[in-house]
Amino acid sequence: KPVDEMDLMVIENSTLIIKLEILKENSIKQAKMNLINDVFDDLIYGKFNSTDELRELTDFLKIDNRLRYRVVVWRFDTDTANTQSLTPKNEVFVGKQIMGQIKKLYPSVIYRVRNNRVLFLIKKKEVSTTKLPKLIQSLESIHQQLHDNNVLFQVGISEESTLEELHHEAKKALQIIQQGELFIGTHFALTFEDLGLYRIFS
Repeated sequence: KPVDEMDLMVIENSTLIIKLEILKENSIKQAKMNLINDVFDDLIYGKFNSTDELRELTDFLKIDNRLRYRVVVWRFDTDTANTQSLTPKNEVFVGKQIMGQIKKLYPSVIYRVRNNRVLFLIKKKEVSTTKLPKLIQSLESIHQQLHDNNVLFQVGISEESTLEELHHEAKKALQIIQQGELFIGTHFALTFEDLGLYRIFS
């Protein structure tokens, strides 16, 4: 039987319905991700006024507020627009690619992808002082697997702390990257302790 005009209309309508459902699903996913990012920001920048508010944030993110964590920041592109090697779209792609690999090694991390960097929280027991070299080696390996010379490897690893004090460590992780770039170069993975005397210049 040849396809008539009615059949074509049914096909077109079905296609439109499928497209609308996909758009709806993607919108829901994006809204959920935006909410998670907002809650993550509130936690990592200390935007809470009580223990109860902190517990609400950690319950939402499904992390244990009794444990100690480190903040890790990996900047993979420069901060200055006219020196950036990646387009905004590529930055998002690279950030998700990096965190996809990190999640394979450390499934419990929670993270935030920003324009030119990723931030993630990792439990102290997974990166105790003796395990830090393994973390750095793993991140180096991920960087090599990207096969993109435009992707920077500038990693700052904070000291471990409680979630109440985490916003101080987030600032330290960013400070490590700023001081590392100034005094060491463009390729490094450092802890706050590694900065040594360079900290007096911050």
